[in-house]
Parts: sequence; C-alpha cells; structure tokens
Amino acid sequence: MPVITTQKYPQPVNFSLNPVPVKLFGDDTLLSIFVIKLLVEMDYLSDIYGDQGTFIAFPDDDDLGFFDFGGNIPQESILHSFFSGFDFPAYNTAAIAAYSQSIRRFKLNYKYYDLSNVLQDFSTTSAFHILMGGVQWQEFPGAGFWHYKYPDDPEFLTWHPNNKYVTTAQQEYLAYFTYDAITNLKRYFKIYYTDGTDETQHDSPGHTTVQNKMYLFPAGHDQMALDTYTPAKTILKYDIWLQNQVSAVVSDVRTYWIDRSYQPHERFFVFRNSIGGFDTLRTTGTGATSLTHQQTIVQRTLDYRYKVIDGQRVTQNITEQETKKVSSGFKTFAEADFYREMLLSPMVCEDVRGRWTPVEIIRKTFKIYEDDDMLFYVEFEYNYRFINPVYGNEKINSIAPGFSEASDNADFPH
Repeated sequence: MPVITTQKYPQPVNFSLNPVPVKLFGDDTLLSIFVIKLLVEMDYLSDIYGDQGTFIAFPDDDDLGFFDFGGNIPQESILHSFFSGFDFPAYNTAAIAAYSQSIRRFKLNYKYYDLSNVLQDFSTTSAFHILMGGVQWQEFPGAGFWHYKYPDDPEFLTWHPNNKYVTTAQQEYLAYFTYDAITNLKRYFKIYYTDGTDETQHDSPGHTTVQNKMYLFPAGHDQMALDTYTPAKTILKYDIWLQNQVSAVVSDVRTYWIDRSYQPHERFFVFRNSIGGFDTLRTTGTGATSLTHQQTIVQRTLDYRYKVIDGQRVTQNITEQETKKVSSGFKTFAEADFYREMLLSPMVCEDVRGRWTPVEIIRKTFKIYEDDDMLFYVEFEYNYRFINPVYGNEKINSIAPGFSEASDNADFPH
C-alpha cells in the first residue's frame, strides 16, 4: 500500500492571502486521485476543528499531488474567509496580551483512490498556522516571508517606516509573532529627554509566551505611562524593542518622536495591516465634509374625502451618508507611501472621541503630491459605516444616561 504523507508544504506558518500549497506523494505508481478534506480550528488553540469541504488533487507523473488552498484569487481564499469583523484592541489598553483573532490553525485529512477506483485509508497532517494577511507576491513568493526573512531578522509586524512622529495620547500597537521557540518576552524602552539625558526601562518580570502565537504590545506614550518615570523632565522620543528569555534582542527597534505641536485638524486612523498587526496613521491636513441624502417617493391613491394636507406623494426611507475628505498633512515620501497600506486594509477605524468608529475608504487612484519644498502629502475620502435616518450631534454622547466610552468600546460589535 502506498504511504501518503506531506512534505514541508505548507510552511508551519502561512499567510491567508498568499498561496498555501499542499504537496502529497506516495511510494509507488498506484496513486490516481487525492481526496483532501480541509479542517479549520474554530477558535485558536481550542483544538476543535470544523470540516470546511472536500477537494480533489491529481498527481503528476512523479505521483505528486498539489493543491493551493490560498488560491490564485486571494479574496476568494478558503482560509482567508475565516478572518472578518472589527476585532480591534480595546481602546487605550496598556495590557500586553496574546491576540488570537489574526491567526487560525488547520489540518488536512486526505485519502486517495487507486487505479482500481478503491478509496484507500486516510491520514491527517499535523496542525499548520495561517496568519491573516499577506505579502506582495513578487517580493516574498509563497511562504518565503517566514522561511527567508523572519527567522534570521525578526521584526514587529508592521511595514511603517522606523521613525514615527506621534502625540502623547496617540494609540499605538506593535504586533509580534513568536515564530521561534520563545518562552519569555520583555519589552524594553529607552526614553530620551529634551535635556540630553536618557534612561532605559523594561517590563519586569517579562511575559510568558509560546511558539507560533501573536502578541500585541501597546506602544503609545500614555498607554505606557512614560511620563511617570521622570515626571520633571520632558520626553523628546523613545525607542522600543523586545528581548527574549536569554536577553537576546529578537525584534527591530522602533523609534517614536513626540510631536507636541497643536494641530487643529488632526485625525487618527487605526487599521489592521497586511501582515496581521495594527498600525495608526495621524492626519494633520485640512478636510471637508459632504452629505448625501437619499429618499424613496411613493404615490398613494386618495379617496374622495381627502384633505389637501394629506398630499398625494409620500416621502419614505430618508437617509444621510456623511463623506469626509482629508489630507495627510506634510510627510516624508516613505510616510506618504505607507498610506497605501491603509488603503488596502478592509478594516479601518477612526478614533472618534475615544471610540473605534469603523470607516469605509473610498478607493480610487492613489497619488502622492509634492510641493515646492519637497514635502509630500496624500488625500483620501471615506464614509462612516453607518446610514443615518435621523439627525444627531456630538452632544448626545455627553448627556446619554449611563454612557461610557470605555464600556462602549468593550462591547463594540464584531
């Protein structure tokens, strides 16, 4: 009887928007058709798998069978369909925690038909990991991101330029995936003051971690309470990096510069990035708001007793859609180019009075504008993901009985 097994396809970790190839082979020429059943874990690490369908793969001349669960159309990837909803971090959280919404595990249960059309015994693979997102196919084909880049050069899961200007209240998160066998992570941060001095701090005793899991590290100034270390001094910037259980540096170093200037038009957008983490973008340019109203007009039949006030036409289903156009404000070219990341994200929220409010980016031709001083900026439009049938304003949030920004975010619908 042929021995059916899998080579190292897929990789232990895969992206949902990249090819996820399965390679099956046997030890003789009796193989005819592979029957592959996809089993996906419903909740990460629950060890409860659901049957997501059966698929067919045909062996080639070397008795090898191939099947790509990622698909050539990424948006139709079977595995990618398991990631949806606005499972954002709790607003203003300071807690470092595992984040399971961006990762799933799957197994393959496979059988085969021999040339006599007899279905042979089945086998089940070990669990593979799938991370929400993907990398550009021309840069890291297949699972090359993990095989070529990550083990030797681990980084936080973000493509944002290393240096970033932030406000003290700005929400920031750094996601890290423990591809290697790391049992403990410590977040180190070096604080630089305006008087030229600095100090280095770290979390103690660190955070217990396991392999193949994502962890979110709050990275904002206020989230980390940086002002409490030396309150008499003013912070200029701070660095963040990670060290493992043997004090080896296992991440890149991210630098945050504090911008204390007043920006009357600033807005903050948080979005799930293309490799499973979260990024924040701050716009400081001017903006404009437009309103689109829609309605349904129906005509009714009036009997002979009608009054003039009854009217013959009735207005129904009146709704209002708010559209905003904003400018990023002046950026470096790398910062302006990074806006492409947000425009490709299906999950974007604006920080509106301390709540994640989901928005729909109106996607069209993207252009980086340049002024005479070699400063760059971008413009984009978006809608809130709500259709308003009535008028309201910001005052309602301050007078509604029992209203709480913190509880509202905790109960945000997924």
